[in-house]
Amino acid sequence: MSDRVTLTDFEAKYFDTLISWIASERELIQFAGPIFTFPLTTPQLHSYLDDPNRKAFALLSSSSQEHLGHGEIYRKSPFQVDLSRLLIGPHSQRGKGLGTAMVNSLIVEAQKRFTPKEIRLKVYTWNTSAIRCYSKIGFIIDPNTSYETPVSEEVWHAHEMVLTLE
Repeated sequence: MSDRVTLTDFEAKYFDTLISWIASERELIQFAGPIFTFPLTTPQLHSYLDDPNRKAFALLSSSSQEHLGHGEIYRKSPFQVDLSRLLIGPHSQRGKGLGTAMVNSLIVEAQKRFTPKEIRLKVYTWNTSAIRCYSKIGFIIDPNTSYETPVSEEVWHAHEMVLTLE
């Protein structure tokens, strides 16, 4: 884990900050896909945390304990986990390597908690900065999977990226 950031359990005290980062339906869908409805609310987040296969984390600054991001590990099967709902919240903190630090920390957590042979994540095809981040870590685009999400009058296409651990 980076000495600049740390992961901690995502709990109710972080809800308001996460909600404040999501200013539009488009931002919510980019962050979370279709699992929430805009505007994001506290009851939705409580329900989200009820899923026993989901482990959500807040990303904090190691020095100030400022809430900087959100990430999740979702257990799909005994040997596969997904990283989902990945977000560096404050716009001023994006592009500084925090996303890479968070994803690397989530990979370490996934390996501690589970025995994944692969870790997968979904990313919209137009989100080139996220694709670069994940590629740098070692994720590759799975050419056999693709997803579509309707957003207003558009359809957003997504890649699934995979990191093989064996």
